[in-house]
Amino acid sequence: MMSVQDIFHYLEVHDLSYVVLIIMLFILPRIFMRFGLPISLGAFILGFCSANYFFIYANDKIIPIFATLGISSLFLYAGLDVDFKDLGKNARLLIEHICVKAILTAGLTFGVQYLFEFPLAVCALISLALLTPSTGFIFDNLSSSGLSEEQMTWVKNKAIAAEILALMLMLFFQSKSPTQTVISFSIILGLLLLLPLFFHWVAKRNVIKSPSSDFS
Repeated sequence: MMSVQDIFHYLEVHDLSYVVLIIMLFILPRIFMRFGLPISLGAFILGFCSANYFFIYANDKIIPIFATLGISSLFLYAGLDVDFKDLGKNARLLIEHICVKAILTAGLTFGVQYLFEFPLAVCALISLALLTPSTGFIFDNLSSSGLSEEQMTWVKNKAIAAEILALMLMLFFQSKSPTQTVISFSIILGLLLLLPLFFHWVAKRNVIKSPSSDFS
């Protein structure tokens, strides 16, 4: 029986596979919304199927690049949506939220270690994977959630705070030495402090003279 991979190879139109993938991830989920399936969940199911059953993408080197660009742009736009004044006003509640997340992560880490006897770093990464919300899924579904503007702002801020905490903990547990840990945290903190200033400078100097260049 001819597989999907054989069909694309026979037709010698491998580039068409990218068109198929774009349709699957960006068009079909919106069609499925008519049947009550959230767009992010539909994209997840179709992405899972394409990765595990459509083997034309198994060894593709382009898809990981697109995935990295997508995650990077997600964090960029998430950062642009953050209102630092609101963060300052509600800093205590956000810190409490982060502390609760940290306690839950620690509890699950030790629970996984007790049950499976994995190394501590592996258990911590497993707990982070299970407890860290997908900011992309949350952002995609906010507009159809029925929440007020204030509630959506809270959800955004909490999701971003949880993801930043997870990123910091992931760097910590993946580091092999205290020196590497310090360097990793320094780089992340430097990016958090310097990138907003850089984008502000670009917007002020360049976008005014070159309209519609902000996306690039």
